Amino acid sequence: MGARLPRKSDRSHEAEPSVNTGRFRSALVLCIVFAAMSLLWLCFIFSNSLKSADASSQDSGRLLLFMQKIFPSMSDHVLRKLAHFVEFAVLGVLASLAIVFRLKLRRLRAADNATVKLFPAVLGFAAFGVLCPVIDELLQLFSPGRSTEILDMLIDFSGFALGALVVVAVAGVAHFKGARGGD
Repeated sequence: MGARLPRKSDRSHEAEPSVNTGRFRSALVLCIVFAAMSLLWLCFIFSNSLKSADASSQDSGRLLLFMQKIFPSMSDHVLRKLAHFVEFAVLGVLASLAIVFRLKLRRLRAADNATVKLFPAVLGFAAFGVLCPVIDELLQLFSPGRSTEILDMLIDFSGFALGALVVVAVAGVAHFKGARGGD
């Protein structure tokens, strides 16, 4: 007599997958969405750096007129530095959210609450946060009338770091509240 295929009841000893497919799919979608948004935002930042000095000044001038209605003493110099900071703070938030959901995917895949190694993710994230401002400033070397400034790199990185810290703080509070039962 030939071998028979096991019936469903015979497979009851097999381990059920530990991944909650609904939570896994949600985390996967959010990871992809925030990673894509990060890349699109980075393209926006780099496109601003590739503008000529004249085009960049025109953009800043229009924004300055608007901002001076709210903050009458705002100067072009302050506006440009603030723009650097805000652009990279948004990038820090988006990239951090992508990492948060990437780590959540790893936790959901890990068997029986195995620890997820944070160091590689944090190291890659930090490298991204340092390289993007450097590349952004170096791109300006190829734009007529523009220059690379170390101060702008530091402002960019500071914005990126603040955006990341905001996400880490909010995620930490959410995790703490969830661990306490939502008090």
